[in-house]
Amino acid sequence: MAIFLLGITSVCASEMDDAIASEDINSVELSIDEIDEDNLKTDDENIQVAGDGETHGVQKDEGNYSTLAREIGSGGNVELSYDHYTYDECNTIIISVNNSVIDGKGAVIDMAESNIRAFNVTASGVTIKNLVIKNANYAGKGGAIYFACPGNLTNCNFTGNKATGGEDSDGGAVYFSEAGNVTDCSFSDNTAKGYGSAVRMLSGSVSNSNFTDNIGDHGAVNMGSGNVS
Repeated sequence: MAIFLLGITSVCASEMDDAIASEDINSVELSIDEIDEDNLKTDDENIQVAGDGETHGVQKDEGNYSTLAREIGSGGNVELSYDHYTYDECNTIIISVNNSVIDGKGAVIDMAESNIRAFNVTASGVTIKNLVIKNANYAGKGGAIYFACPGNLTNCNFTGNKATGGEDSDGGAVYFSEAGNVTDCSFSDNTAKGYGSAVRMLSGSVSNSNFTDNIGDHGAVNMGSGNVS
């Protein structure tokens, strides 16, 4: 009698396993059928081109200018944490530490037509790189960045910046009061009432950089001495 009951138990367990397996298969098939094809995207569809012409992953992290000011402080070796910063408040960020390196890592700073520069660089040997700055509107020299000392720009993009003061409002995007070096940068749709609708520098060099549709009466690049190549 015990053997007979055990046999029945074994058969029931086997049938139950088959039923569970069948339900699992049906469940998997149902899940596949319910997938929205519009949500299936290739890696190529999740890539966008930043203003510097390079491809970057979809930008998810949003910061603001106040966040940017806290990250940079007065300078040093700084790598930005966010993909995008939009102006909200605060005065112009002053970089006062010599030989600082500010690496944007492809970040975009949108000054949103505010009436301040993005950066005022008062230290010597500062390098700003891998950064996009757009829509700064300053009534004076250097719409987006003012270098009071020798400095460097590498792999940056400047779009829609303006030096909108009087006739001495030079450097629609960038103004170097001393020597400057600009390498692998792009300038488009910047405006100056004075000299250099994109860049004005006392001396230095501009190399491997592009200038498109910058507006002014004295050239996109204006320098006292140096070379453009």
